[in-house]
Amino acid sequence: MQYGLSANDVVRGLTDTAEQYFSYRFRQPVTAELRNGSFILRKYSPSFDGYRETEIILQKKDLRPMAHLLRETFQSVAASVKFPFLKGFIHTAVEGSVDFRTAENAVIKVSSGFSGTVLGVCPKRNIPQRERYSFSGSFRFYVTGMSVYEKEPALMLSRTSRTLVEKLFEEKGDIVRCIHRIAGAKSEVFSDKRIAGKNIRAVADELRERIIVRFT
Repeated sequence: MQYGLSANDVVRGLTDTAEQYFSYRFRQPVTAELRNGSFILRKYSPSFDGYRETEIILQKKDLRPMAHLLRETFQSVAASVKFPFLKGFIHTAVEGSVDFRTAENAVIKVSSGFSGTVLGVCPKRNIPQRERYSFSGSFRFYVTGMSVYEKEPALMLSRTSRTLVEKLFEEKGDIVRCIHRIAGAKSEVFSDKRIAGKNIRAVADELRERIIVRFT
């Protein structure tokens, strides 16, 4: 006995997906039929005497946007279901060590208290310019979101975010608002109360930049 999808199952799934996608895109009911290698769509538009039917024939090139959208959606959903704990890292500051670099990204091993390390990716544009060509060792990052890297769920990281400055101070019990930052050079923060000098120096050392604190 064989298990799996038959050709009819695959065709039915494709047509059902096309109906849902194009009904959403056109904001009108759409039916689909696969015939001679093309999708035949029938769009039903409201009119004064009921619905008017319009037939649309889609070739392979017309299906590319749908395929791209479905691929991104399914990857995101799969990542979320398979690794739900990654969501807890989003919008936090994390510790990570550089594993390797490519022309566009630095791949990071992010420390995790309960699973060792998780995958992180820091795009080159999110690394301060003065660090880009000697980017190795351990750093603190801000987690901007979640994506898929080489078919694996990954945290998207940044070393240039203003929020990283705020999170590093927050970890030391200080609430600040970063009002200006030139990553790798200086950050200017605003605080309602005085901040201990050692806390300012610790953040400055981590970011490798000057910290200017403005008080009320």
